Amino acid sequence: MNPAVVAYIEGIAHAWQVPLAQRLRSFCKRSAAVEERRQYRKPHDWKNGNYAAVISSAQDAISLTMFNAATLGAGGQFVGRASGTTNDHNPQ
Repeated sequence: MNPAVVAYIEGIAHAWQVPLAQRLRSFCKRSAAVEERRQYRKPHDWKNGNYAAVISSAQDAISLTMFNAATLGAGGQFVGRASGTTNDHNPQ
């Protein structure tokens, strides 16, 4: 586990977002065998030297952006534009 990524997730201001960010992080690691690092103040996942995903929080949503989803080798679990797709969750 990357301590900088752990610190980002644990430091998310809205308590409801923390478990979602933890689940997204776990999902990315299980689905695509990525390397994680903190870049641009957010957790980024890398695969084969390319961006794979980024998790970000905002006032009213948590987002997962997948890059090059078709090339992640995750068995077609991800759909969207070839360059990237973002999915937001807002429980309100």
